[in-house]
Amino acid sequence: MSDLQSGVSVVGNAVTGTLKHYDTPSALVNYWGEGNFLAMKVLGITEDMTSVKVGLRPTYGGPGGTTPIDDDSGLVEIIEDEDKNFAAYINDKNTQKLIIVATDGTATLRKEYDLSPLVCE
Repeated sequence: MSDLQSGVSVVGNAVTGTLKHYDTPSALVNYWGEGNFLAMKVLGITEDMTSVKVGLRPTYGGPGGTTPIDDDSGLVEIIEDEDKNFAAYINDKNTQKLIIVATDGTATLRKEYDLSPLVCE
């Protein structure tokens, strides 16, 4: 993750730190193209949770997308992911929010994090 960013942390309801401009050939760059990526590990997932989705809103619909889509279609299920890590391409840190939606089948918790404090190199 140090190739992508430095000093990234969650402070209250905001994500702070620096996202480096990443252009090294890799799975991320080969799929999304070069740019700024946020990579994080989702903590606090418990055994009673049946679903944990993470992503950005608005999403831009995939590589080359230029039109923001303001719905939860960009959220990805990570409950079965072994390491609970994710990476997301940042199109516009001032309008996009990091979203985490967790449920235990009865109650749902939705958290939104402001990305505007991030510095994008």
